[in-house]
Amino acid sequence: MRKLLALSVILSVLGLPALFAEVTVSGQFDAALIPLQVLIQDGDVAKRKGEEEIAIGAGLGRNGSNNNAPRARVGIVAQDPDGKVGLNFKLQFNANSSFRVAFDDFAEVWWKPIDWLKFDVGRFNIDTLRGKIGDDGWQHYTVRMKSPDEIFTRFQGQSNARDNAGGGFAISLTPLEGLFVGVGVPGLISIAESNESHTDWVKEKALYAYQYVQAAVGYEIGGIGLARVQYVGAKPAVDKLFIKDPVTDLWIYNTSFDPYYPTITAPKIEVAFAFTGMEGLVIDLGAKIPFGFKEPTGNVDIWKEEPDSYTVMGFSGDKVTWQAPFQVSLGAGFTTGPINILARIDTKFAGSVKIDTSGDPAIKLPFVLNAHLWPSYDLGFATVGIDFGLEFKGKTTDQDDKVIGEGTSAERNGGVRVGFGAWIKKSIGPCSIRGGLAYRLGTEVDSTKEIAALTVPILFDYSF
Repeated sequence: MRKLLALSVILSVLGLPALFAEVTVSGQFDAALIPLQVLIQDGDVAKRKGEEEIAIGAGLGRNGSNNNAPRARVGIVAQDPDGKVGLNFKLQFNANSSFRVAFDDFAEVWWKPIDWLKFDVGRFNIDTLRGKIGDDGWQHYTVRMKSPDEIFTRFQGQSNARDNAGGGFAISLTPLEGLFVGVGVPGLISIAESNESHTDWVKEKALYAYQYVQAAVGYEIGGIGLARVQYVGAKPAVDKLFIKDPVTDLWIYNTSFDPYYPTITAPKIEVAFAFTGMEGLVIDLGAKIPFGFKEPTGNVDIWKEEPDSYTVMGFSGDKVTWQAPFQVSLGAGFTTGPINILARIDTKFAGSVKIDTSGDPAIKLPFVLNAHLWPSYDLGFATVGIDFGLEFKGKTTDQDDKVIGEGTSAERNGGVRVGFGAWIKKSIGPCSIRGGLAYRLGTEVDSTKEIAALTVPILFDYSF
């Protein structure tokens, strides 16, 4: 529940201009207590690393995040009496050793000069068209699940695509009932921060920002569902095999680079349709079609298999075409009485690295499937649920369909990750507590035996 405070009180505390007649204040605290976690490592791997085969520990953190600190958030929304101008910001307090304070998802101002036209500037999320089926946090302890953006990407003012990116802007139009048109640029870089003012520099920064432009159209078909299509921009790039050390200025091996399933950033087209024509049922299907591109920076290094080792092969950028994997995601939710069933399947396929001098792709990136099913049942006094997650990664092959590294310790033969768990959740007013068990199997993926994990999570959430 949100509390509305009188204007006079808010003005005295925040000094907001008299333009705002009413302010809404909200707050949240969330934390994840792990009283017990047991990690089980393969005996041979543990011996080689000089580590224990079984490790027992505990911790305190935040649900569904790699951040190791509980979090408190305070949000404020204000607008003028006519709803034409407003602001929305949310502060985040991380209870780590430095007790960091930062803006959360929102730090924006917005303006509606007319009822069907809106401008958002700053840090914001616009979820009108976003995918409808997302995780509930428990998957963090079984098999990790991607956000609803895998079905259809939301509009965001903030961006993690590059360093030092601030807020952005978006323009949205709703000229007809059910129609949404949006254009946005996330994470703009402020050209005002530089002393340089010549035209070429400003042009370069402007073009750099607009590589990330996002343009979408969605239409709600009454009694049937929501259709949408969009272009999501990106600066074409691939993880580098070698990177320059910022301290020594020397070229070093990039340990995060996977030469046979690299992170490929490319602009793409997204299409999706959410069926909502039956009460209690949502089915959301989305697809992403990335554009292939030449490496824009010139030289490209990829790995080529030799009889007993791998050799770095250099190619000029105009000889190599990178194709990011295509994606198809399907999410579904069904609710009837006390029963709620949610499911999601995400797939990636047909990614490749092609040397233009050869007829076939030099490397065929693997097919990947990530699937989750999490039903729950409302008992009245509490809700119980189970979670099952599976991720399949296929084989990575060369132009002759031979598995990369076949017969060696670096064989890219794929594998399966499996996790499952059960939980019970109790809500008391604005507070909820959820606890249970989660287990992730120690399977083998790409010739690497992964660590098994048994976790006992207890999740706290308080909101007002």
